Amino acid sequence: MTKNNNNLLLLELSDDPLRLIARHIIENFSDKLPDLTQLVILLPESGNNSRLRQYLLEESGKKQWHALLGPEISTLKIWVKTNIPGPEKTATGYLRELILVNALLKYPHLYKESSPWALSDSLLHLFDELTLYKLDPFSSEQDFTQSLQKAYGVFEGSLESLNRESKLVYTLWKAWHEQLAQENIIDSASEWIIRMSDFGAINPDTHFYIIGNDNLLPVEKEWIKALYDKKQLTLALYKEHLSNFDFISAEPAIENNSLLSCVYDHTSDTLIDRTKKAKKEFDQSNAIKHISIATLNNAESEAIAVDIQVRQWLLDGKKNIGIVTNDRRLGRRIRALLERANINVQDNAGWALSTTRAAAVLERWIQTMEENFNYVPLLDVLKSPFILSDWEYEKRIELVYRLEQDVVQHGNISGNLERFRQYIKLRQKRLNNTSNITDDLNKLLDLLEQASTPLAKILENPSDNHKATYIIDNLLESLKRIGMYELLEQDDAGCRLLQELVLMQQSAKQANIRINWLQWREWLGKTLEQYNFTPASNSHYVQLASLEQTGFFNFDALIIAGADTRHLPGTPDHTPFFNENVYLQLGLPSRYQVFEKRFFLFRRLLESAPLVLITSHEEEGHDLLQLCSWVEILNTFHEMVFDKSLANNGLTALVNSPDAQIFNKEDIPLPQPVKRPAVSVPISILPDTISVTAHQHLIDCPYKFFVNYCLNLKPEEEVSEVLEKSDYGSKVHLCLQAFHSDLDDHPGPFSDKITDNNRSDAIKMLENISFSVFREDVEDNFEHRGWYNQWHSLIPAYIDWQKNHNTSWTVSETEKNYLEPVSPHIKLKGRLDRVDIKENETTIIDYKTGQIATKDELQTGESVQLPSYKILSGDNTKEVAFLGIETRKISKKNAIADDELETLTDSVNQRLVNIFSELHKNQSMPAWSNEKICGRCQASGVCRNGGWPDE
Repeated sequence: MTKNNNNLLLLELSDDPLRLIARHIIENFSDKLPDLTQLVILLPESGNNSRLRQYLLEESGKKQWHALLGPEISTLKIWVKTNIPGPEKTATGYLRELILVNALLKYPHLYKESSPWALSDSLLHLFDELTLYKLDPFSSEQDFTQSLQKAYGVFEGSLESLNRESKLVYTLWKAWHEQLAQENIIDSASEWIIRMSDFGAINPDTHFYIIGNDNLLPVEKEWIKALYDKKQLTLALYKEHLSNFDFISAEPAIENNSLLSCVYDHTSDTLIDRTKKAKKEFDQSNAIKHISIATLNNAESEAIAVDIQVRQWLLDGKKNIGIVTNDRRLGRRIRALLERANINVQDNAGWALSTTRAAAVLERWIQTMEENFNYVPLLDVLKSPFILSDWEYEKRIELVYRLEQDVVQHGNISGNLERFRQYIKLRQKRLNNTSNITDDLNKLLDLLEQASTPLAKILENPSDNHKATYIIDNLLESLKRIGMYELLEQDDAGCRLLQELVLMQQSAKQANIRINWLQWREWLGKTLEQYNFTPASNSHYVQLASLEQTGFFNFDALIIAGADTRHLPGTPDHTPFFNENVYLQLGLPSRYQVFEKRFFLFRRLLESAPLVLITSHEEEGHDLLQLCSWVEILNTFHEMVFDKSLANNGLTALVNSPDAQIFNKEDIPLPQPVKRPAVSVPISILPDTISVTAHQHLIDCPYKFFVNYCLNLKPEEEVSEVLEKSDYGSKVHLCLQAFHSDLDDHPGPFSDKITDNNRSDAIKMLENISFSVFREDVEDNFEHRGWYNQWHSLIPAYIDWQKNHNTSWTVSETEKNYLEPVSPHIKLKGRLDRVDIKENETTIIDYKTGQIATKDELQTGESVQLPSYKILSGDNTKEVAFLGIETRKISKKNAIADDELETLTDSVNQRLVNIFSELHKNQSMPAWSNEKICGRCQASGVCRNGGWPDE
């Protein structure tokens, strides 16, 4: 530090500015201790307040004062807005954004396909700069265009693109200010100038300390100059910024002759000349020993390298470790790895609200309402801990499981509350279910409908315009009804989210803007991406920050991560209007100035810690990344001068070393080579009742039966929004059930025997039933009409088959459930599509819209469906058969009757008895290797058929 006078502190890059300011205050105001209430310290950011207070206490403690009154520590913006009065109505934050968007919506031809919300950001940035740098787009569009032509260097004629740009900016600038005048509101940039120009509200006894930088606005420099001239302000500056304050006369700073200064001295000589000069002035003792560079293959390896280095430094006793990166994805991964090692990280940058759990459940709830309660977002919401605070969590999760399994999966219902209710009612009737589950499910659906009601009218016509405050009010009401609002208030990220929603609500009331639902959704999405959530942390050892947040940080050890050209220096946020030359001509801050600031911060970081590691990675997907030029120059310079690279090869090697990784070590032996599985099943998990389908699986492959029915590892079926062959079969079954028996929800039944006289009536009845059954699917998806038409074309053929069949047989029961004990160890259950009777004889009809077992498979006992139906239905059954409902015809298939049926049934029955008798004696259940069965088996990932050795 160089001290020129009591009102100026010149800082070196290696200085800790906060500690020096604390020391300067205690020395110069020692006669005032412990009362420092007349001091105000203004920092560029509020994140360093606690550290500065700690330093002040340490310095005052040396003078035996262990407690202080004051000083006030704030930022320039907060202090001025708190202590200097301004206009009554000011457009800040969301309000000015809404006012500008309201003005933009009146000129859709200017932005055409662009989004007014995206354009508003760029325009507000430009308008603020024009105001704060005291520029005005002149009195007319022509004057403004001529000014731009001069800045662009166009003096003759005109350019269409330039005219379009000038027209857009001028028109919207004018509309913006007209809108502000109409609302009697001052924009925040003008308000700032008004406040900064009012010195009457400043107590003359107050003394200010300000750490200046190169990012001050002209009005802020004028404010500092006025107080500096009155000796009412002490300014702390890095000597590199002294030239930005032309009102300060100070002694020239002593030139820094360090090696790093030589590396980055761009004012004179080329890199080659500087290396030649450095070789003469510096020897090996001056080599850069505190900086190393690690270049990894990919982002994951880089994150692991940072994790390893931080853990090494902590073991070495480092207590203040910094990680600086502008790559937020990399930063989140580094944080995750460190927390896996139980290392807390203080994340100064935080992360976008959109990435929090609170924002995720809000988004899913909105999607649920937008998509008419589609099961995907709906189930996400129902499983979230952020809803239904007055419901017992375990009970709710069990209820959601029942909704997912019994209704969504089993019923293949993809959405719509009314369809959920209808299926619950139908299922209750079919199963004769009187449990409380049905009542609870309906109560849950009613609550969801009630919670969605505030937004229902808006979502019916999303293109209709509404007051923005009306949309937000109804959204918040919806959150309260579903219990989300209360639970978000109890969550840190949720509170932050609600804070932004309330601010949006308040601004919308002031702006009185009308927008449609899609525009509101864009505004919400933009908000969630733009604003951050910073979690609380007790970490005092590791800090994660962006480059822009490091102006006053000093560390025991530092890592600069993500040092590739995308993030260092990266691309500055700039308005798309005007090029660099125009910015310079108009006196606005240019892209070059942004890069200069970032370079200064990087350059300061290199001297902010005794140990510095710089990391990067070479590949991102299929792209090759380029190392930051500042880092590359440093390494090249060092190699040319000392013939030694700064590469940290030791750390690079550790990345691939298992000894450097964090993992849970367990003494588990290595897996053995996969063999054909053959398991002995504990009696405790053997089912005592199996379905006809399970019986078939047992014969297909015992191990498949074990996986599906003993371990219950059957995979969940995906809910299909497009009808599949199996769904089509279920619809046809339901049509025929309604035709032959009474179902409340569909027309039917047709009670008379079909004859030539009533054939057309029967066809009409089955057509009406089919339309009722398929109606919802046809409404959902035009492709479903193909399945409906396929079945519709078969209706006359079915009626003709039934007309011939019912001359001898009468339909007795449809979709009849049976349960039959087979042995002391097992019962068989099943649902028979149809039972027909003739005198004392019974025939079983099984509808088949898909593949039908062959006669040979039935006679050899490979297919057990029809014999199983005989076991279930009893001695009176004389025939079992498939009714093939094929693309063009209806016909009975592979009927088994009389003695053949009795013989086959006895054999199948006895085999089932024997199998379960053996299983109860610990007989193993082997996996077959049958190409046909294995090809459609869903347990292949468990039995690992493809990994068996040749046997």
